[in-house]
Amino acid sequence: MGTAASSFLNPIAAELEGADPNPTAKALSRRAKQRRHTLAAQVASYALGAAVLLIYAHAGTIGALVPSAFFLCGVSLIGVFAVLSETHVNDRFEDHYLTVYQVGGHIVIQLGFLLAAPQIGYAFLNVLFLIFAVASLRMTSRQAAIAWILATSGVAQIFLLTRIPIGMPLATATERFAAALCFVLTIGQCAFVGLYGDSLRKQLYKRGVELSEANKRIEQLDLLARKINSAVDEKIGHPAQGFDPACDGAMCESGLQFVEQIFGSGAGFRTHNSILERCGISDLRRFLLRRKWNWSDQAVVTRLRPPALAA
Repeated sequence: MGTAASSFLNPIAAELEGADPNPTAKALSRRAKQRRHTLAAQVASYALGAAVLLIYAHAGTIGALVPSAFFLCGVSLIGVFAVLSETHVNDRFEDHYLTVYQVGGHIVIQLGFLLAAPQIGYAFLNVLFLIFAVASLRMTSRQAAIAWILATSGVAQIFLLTRIPIGMPLATATERFAAALCFVLTIGQCAFVGLYGDSLRKQLYKRGVELSEANKRIEQLDLLARKINSAVDEKIGHPAQGFDPACDGAMCESGLQFVEQIFGSGAGFRTHNSILERCGISDLRRFLLRRKWNWSDQAVVTRLRPPALAA
């Protein structure tokens, strides 16, 4: 009732971007979208809880104002975090979901209504399990310890320092139906949280495999660039030797063909730049004319792009 698992468009990307201390505008937009989904799910969860309370109110177990008060308190708390989210106050914190603060607020609401309507106190205690189930997906060990201390201290004070009877009424068929519905909804939401957590693990594993393959590809490209640079040193000279820009035809025809072959392979900008450092101005002009690219004395480097990387 107090909170629920939310469905995200791209939770993995959001978590990766959440670790960036200087997020881009796109990352901030994605964060805000993720938070909207979370807050909307919380509103839906409070609506389900209020529906159960309405059944108890219809049976006369609790006052008629309790369901609406419960829903309004939950929505008001969510509204505060929604305002903080839309004004990007959350983005100033490492945990931009403000998980501990949200957990603390929801716990206070549940314990408050536990005192206000102790005759159905089990329903509010059930929600504490759901709150921690959802929050555990994002909390660090330190945050979990803080939330646990807050919850246990509140529950302990109510159980040990008061004589309020905490009940689960089952006297009538309506009360039995409400109790069953309360458990069904709580179990269903906890199951959804578990499925969501499992999907996160699978997506994280998939992303890890993709990153591993990307690292291997980068290593292969780096090795290729090293081999090409070595071949360039042997074919057209070492960069320390250089070429005489005033000497037309400083590079032999075979060397010029070799440079053209390298650029056509799309081997990478670092390799291309190292080749440019080895080429004289006249050689570069001959190369550009052969490739049918425009020639400009100062803009040659910016205009020269390998076809494979031009897009």
